[in-house]
Amino acid sequence: MVMKMIIHRKVSTFIITPVHINPVLTPVILKFPTIVVSKVMCTDISAIHGVPEVKELVQVEVTKAPEILPIDINYISIDNTILYTQTRESLYLGEFIRGDLYYKDISTASGSFKGVIQLKSAHMDNGVYLGRDRMNELDKFIADNIDGYCDLSADVLDIINSLWIKSAKSFENTITVTVDDILHSRGLLMHKSGEGRRGGYNEESRKQIANQIELLSNIWITVHDYMVTEDSNENNGKKKRTSWKFQTRLIVVSSRLTKNENNDGEYTYGWVIRPGDVFGKLLMGASRQTALLPSVALEYDYDKFAWEKRLTRYFAALWRIRQRAGAYAEPIRVETILKKIGKVIYEKNPLRTKQRLESALDNLQKDGVIVSWCYYGLEKVKVGKRGWCMKWLDCKIVIQPPPTIIDNYKNIKLIDNKQPKQQCNIIMNSILTVKDYRESRGLTLTELARELGVSISTLSRIERGYITTGAAFEKLMERVRRDATHE
Repeated sequence: MVMKMIIHRKVSTFIITPVHINPVLTPVILKFPTIVVSKVMCTDISAIHGVPEVKELVQVEVTKAPEILPIDINYISIDNTILYTQTRESLYLGEFIRGDLYYKDISTASGSFKGVIQLKSAHMDNGVYLGRDRMNELDKFIADNIDGYCDLSADVLDIINSLWIKSAKSFENTITVTVDDILHSRGLLMHKSGEGRRGGYNEESRKQIANQIELLSNIWITVHDYMVTEDSNENNGKKKRTSWKFQTRLIVVSSRLTKNENNDGEYTYGWVIRPGDVFGKLLMGASRQTALLPSVALEYDYDKFAWEKRLTRYFAALWRIRQRAGAYAEPIRVETILKKIGKVIYEKNPLRTKQRLESALDNLQKDGVIVSWCYYGLEKVKVGKRGWCMKWLDCKIVIQPPPTIIDNYKNIKLIDNKQPKQQCNIIMNSILTVKDYRESRGLTLTELARELGVSISTLSRIERGYITTGAAFEKLMERVRRDATHE
């Protein structure tokens, strides 16, 4: 389908690819949600935030292109209050400090939330004197398992939280959670044969989950300042903001479900459980905020794919927060991303850190957690030259969330009825054209590189936005224009 169309600069969905801009009458490629545009002549082009913008009316020949469909994945709803996300983050970042009790500061850098986690056995909560020997035993368990808090702890917490949100009607409601429920949610496979404990999931996996429940039940949180929204009987029932100070358990275990099998002795297979009081009240009140977390976050192996697991959690929480301003894909500094997932530059070989982050983002794209990603400002980075690593840390990355996220959040009111921001989408869409073009034709990087007569690494760098000029880039642009003309 070929048609003539006039495009005005105010139509923000019509995007220009970041090609090298020459003076007057430069052919460029534009990208629409499902349209590739060719043979464009622009009379006045300038750069805004590094992205060219059409300043005058131009006449365009438009060719319809196949739509790139996102991968369909499953999600769970979890708590996204700052109390929950700060606490969960502390589980896999670790670094508890030894004092009278092990503790960790979970305050935000902005100071909007001030709190501390302490590790204190839940067995001390009932007010009964346990005796010195028992107290020493409980303290020893915490000390011996201080390194047990990890990404698996966050998995177990998210699973319990999600199951509770599904069924709870009040903050005091409990749910019954079994070891098998948690292992199933993590995507682990059961043994096909065996009876009782010898069948189903392996014994080591069950012990890990039981240990994690015990570790989570030992977390005691003290918050000194937390601004929350409350329903008010005054001011015509309008909500009000107020500061809370409190102490709460992360989770409350009411009872443990045990079995006693022949020759195997007694073992715990489930728990009657709920979130701590304050967590439950927040989820049932005006300050409730939940986010969609891709289930794959729970399924990633916490040793091999810790980067992917943490990035998925970070993006899920970030998108829910950014929804309030309609700015899902605002660029994020590389340094910020690394800090949020608890990773640092590998000093002996900084390139390894860069490659691992890029690999993790590629995996998230492949698994449908994100639609796509690209650098913003990477042209300043010359890998291998002195100071390149610091410049890379200062670069930004644009992450495009999947349509499911945007669709599910679209009915949530924006702050002061703001309109969604467009700048981030301009940046993202402009760099996606090359990859969209290749995938719409069912070509791999190797196949397209061979057809163009360029190296695979060069084509990959073009797709990432590293290369926007030169012979290889011009070959690709000519191929795109030619294909669009003949469709």
